[in-house]
Amino acid sequence: MPILHFKGKVLPYAPNHYRVDANEIPTVEWVDQAAQQTYKISTKLENSVIDIEFEMQAFSGADQLASMAIRAWDLARLVVDLISFQQGWGLSVILDTLVMPAGLTSTFMPKDERLAQFSTAIQPSGTPPINNFDVCYRLIVAEPPLFMALNDLIVSITLPHHGAVNCARAVEGLRVLMTSPAIDRKQAWPIFQTNLNIDRAYREYVTGTSTGPRHGDRAHIPGPIVMEVVKRSWIIMNRFLEYRKRGSVQLPLPEFPLLTG
Repeated sequence: MPILHFKGKVLPYAPNHYRVDANEIPTVEWVDQAAQQTYKISTKLENSVIDIEFEMQAFSGADQLASMAIRAWDLARLVVDLISFQQGWGLSVILDTLVMPAGLTSTFMPKDERLAQFSTAIQPSGTPPINNFDVCYRLIVAEPPLFMALNDLIVSITLPHHGAVNCARAVEGLRVLMTSPAIDRKQAWPIFQTNLNIDRAYREYVTGTSTGPRHGDRAHIPGPIVMEVVKRSWIIMNRFLEYRKRGSVQLPLPEFPLLTG
């Protein structure tokens, strides 16, 4: 049977000072309905190095790998979170190595590179080129809540199960930054949408998808929906940065057409 490994480290990685181990972690089975596979998953954690092993009937490639990666992150975080809870430590974990069934080892990184095309606020522009990275850095460092909203989006890539909640929280945070915590949501959302040239339905696709998980309903949200939520949130964040760069005035419609639906 093919065997695939996701490997990584517990952070901070300082095994000489904070050695993190877990003995006798139960082996579990997971049925992947999409891939029509049942995986036998074994987890090892020794001296702050973690290894998530998948034993399967067959391996078909990238599409199957994506769902396995999500499960590997879940199990790695579960082990480390239990130890953190037990010890009162603020540990985190990173999976950075992939060992394929044929034995080929490569670097593993959570990514969704289709989102890069929507990050135009940070791309070089103008004549001569403007250092938009510098401009955005200065904007964000001056507003810690904006930094936290940006980080929410990045976590939505690293931990896909957090995508719906994190993206909605990011967009809600931008609305508060644009208007005020004192302004009622029903009054604030139209202002937010008008300034960024997005309609209510476009924005509610993001904020509405998170309603269940924000209130404790952890029912599965299909991957394509989460991917669309993340994409829309990326676009909204990009427009917010453009809004701030332009002096907090409504974005010009010819350059930023109305987004609907």
